[in-house]
Amino acid sequence: MIQLTERAAAQIRSEADRQGLPAVLRLAVKVGPQGLMDYAIGFDEPRETDHLIELHGVTVLVTRDTEDIVEGMVIDYVEYAPGEHRFIFYNPNDPRHEPPAED
Repeated sequence: MIQLTERAAAQIRSEADRQGLPAVLRLAVKVGPQGLMDYAIGFDEPRETDHLIELHGVTVLVTRDTEDIVEGMVIDYVEYAPGEHRFIFYNPNDPRHEPPAED
């Protein structure tokens, strides 16, 4: 199952409200050479082939053929540098995965 931190969910809900959209977010994964993974997120509408996951007031859409790839993933929203925020993806199935540092 995918996890979405409350910080990430709050940012998604805020941006959806700003754009006048429902908080329905598609998570896309592209698997490249050597199994390396690239991630993309964006607002979208559900399709028949999607698995819908409800987390903190956000519906996350994942295609059924990528469910195994994202199993155990955590999506967070962090301050990457002073004043610079971004979404990050912790995916234990990604060869580049490094567990988050403990605070």
